[in-house]
Amino acid sequence: MNDGEFDAERWVQVAQGLAARFSERAAEHDRDASFPFENFADMREAGLLALTVPRAYGGHEVSLTTFLRVQEALAHGDGATAMAVNMHLKLFGAEREGAAYPKIWFDEMCRGAVQDGWLCNTVASEEGLGSPAGGGVPETVARPVEGGWLLNGRKTWTTMAPALHYFIVLAHLDAGMGGPPTLANFMVFRDDPGFRVEETWDSLGMRATGSHDVVFEDLFLPEGRLLNQREAGKGEEGEEKELKLELKVLADVGLLGMPNAGKSSFIRAVSNARPKVA
Repeated sequence: MNDGEFDAERWVQVAQGLAARFSERAAEHDRDASFPFENFADMREAGLLALTVPRAYGGHEVSLTTFLRVQEALAHGDGATAMAVNMHLKLFGAEREGAAYPKIWFDEMCRGAVQDGWLCNTVASEEGLGSPAGGGVPETVARPVEGGWLLNGRKTWTTMAPALHYFIVLAHLDAGMGGPPTLANFMVFRDDPGFRVEETWDSLGMRATGSHDVVFEDLFLPEGRLLNQREAGKGEEGEEKELKLELKVLADVGLLGMPNAGKSSFIRAVSNARPKVA
């Protein structure tokens, strides 16, 4: 699909139409701390879950500019939904710029996004963990066993935890060899035995992102689930580009989309107000 000016305007119009629906649901989802599954169903039907997926896989491969404009429009209706879907879409955009994962797994994630609407996100955050690129070592650990690895640990702020299909989990390898710690990313699925979501997230205005904790208890991972590994303190290939992309999108959503949505809500509230008669 051509990402020319006409196509860019089309995607923005689609996002604006969705945002109007999302705004009607946003307050209820935040009040109830419920995940907006219907918003993601609407985005899947509209093609937005494949917005940044390469065309070679049936995606739309839009430019960064178009992606930012779409995100801004979505955030105008519901900042939580825009923030959440960003975590899915940025992964494909960053991978287009610099490969971080084996092709067989990127192929699978692209296929899942296009054909099934499956969501993906990286799962790295832990309480008290500094930046892994700066030398922080996660407590989540993968211990080698026959045929693969046993994963144990807890992750925080796992955006879209109620709906994710692909969890890309950062852990340190317990290889028992001494020397600098080794970090690795593994592919985890929500139906893996030993996996569970704990609903801990309760951040006003962002409750609908579903950024709950996820827990791994003796979760067995076959050898093929190891995506990459590196020495602690060294960024993985493609990580810097993904971080820059994430910061750019979050800045756009946060500085433009959500404040505009708040302004619109305030104007509606004032316009509908009725003076109190003594």
